[in-house]
Amino acid sequence: MGKSRNKGKLHGMWKGGSKISSDGYVYISKPEHPNSSTDYYIFEHRLVMENHLGRYLKPEERVHHINKDRADNRIENLELFKNIGYHSHHHRELKRIGTDNKINHKDKERYEQRI
Repeated sequence: MGKSRNKGKLHGMWKGGSKISSDGYVYISKPEHPNSSTDYYIFEHRLVMENHLGRYLKPEERVHHINKDRADNRIENLELFKNIGYHSHHHRELKRIGTDNKINHKDKERYEQRI
């Protein structure tokens, strides 16, 4: 018989169910979530957007951090794109108008009207 392994709150290294990746994203332990990874974690920004929308996100949907701070998961800092193509286009457009993360609201409104 193999050793039983404690997981989650029962594991000796449990630190509250969240972690930050080396690239700055916050992950939350959600074993019951249908889209959690094999180690039962999911991006916090996706959970925040799901809570805001009242539904699970589709796997192809992308959540963008407006201020580029990957740990800032306030809903007012998040934008939803229907897929990676639209998200990539958004980044190219921001670069084209020269705003990167300092968005001129007039340019942003004009840009969003075109999408």
